[in-house]
Amino acid sequence: MRRDQTSFQDEPDPGLDLSAFPTVECASEVVYRAHSIERDPRWFSSDGGGRFDLPVPRGTLYAAGNVKTATRERLAKMLDHGRKVLLKHAQAFAVSTLVLPPAAHFADLNDPTADEFGATNELAAMRPYAVPQAWARAFDDAGINGVRYGARSTSLPANSWALFGAAGADDTLPVPELQAIDGVAACALSGVDVVSPGEKSGYDLVQAER
Repeated sequence: MRRDQTSFQDEPDPGLDLSAFPTVECASEVVYRAHSIERDPRWFSSDGGGRFDLPVPRGTLYAAGNVKTATRERLAKMLDHGRKVLLKHAQAFAVSTLVLPPAAHFADLNDPTADEFGATNELAAMRPYAVPQAWARAFDDAGINGVRYGARSTSLPANSWALFGAAGADDTLPVPELQAIDGVAACALSGVDVVSPGEKSGYDLVQAER
């Protein structure tokens, strides 16, 4: 595989056996999902805009162990330039709770043996997403249900989940009866300042990730 000039992380070798890749199970863990207010929180993305997106007919749902991580990952491109976001972007998303499937097992990028297969923590931070998405396809092909990783927007280890499934909304995933948090409130809980158009922010704001 050709190695990116700025990265030590390659795509998985063709035919790599991932049957013994370290995995972690979740015991019906409640997680937080930041999502567009126009979309069901159980939406599995397949448009290539997410780090571990799978191509159609498969897709990936992203969630985190707390509101802060879910919010910061949602606004990741903006937070590269500081913890500020335009009001219209904060109003465009919400944070909902979900319950992950109890039998799902996730590739554990934080396991010390993961690098024996060629996978490192750089998969959770590198751009562009071609290499992480290649690993997502390999994990999915190996029957692994997703990826557990440490989000680059916080200092917490293994606090994010990428769950694989059919593209689109999966209405079989349980949604606890907890009120969704609107984007403005989620930003306040996550150390992200919300600014109005024209307000001096100290840097150029960019568009949010989906």
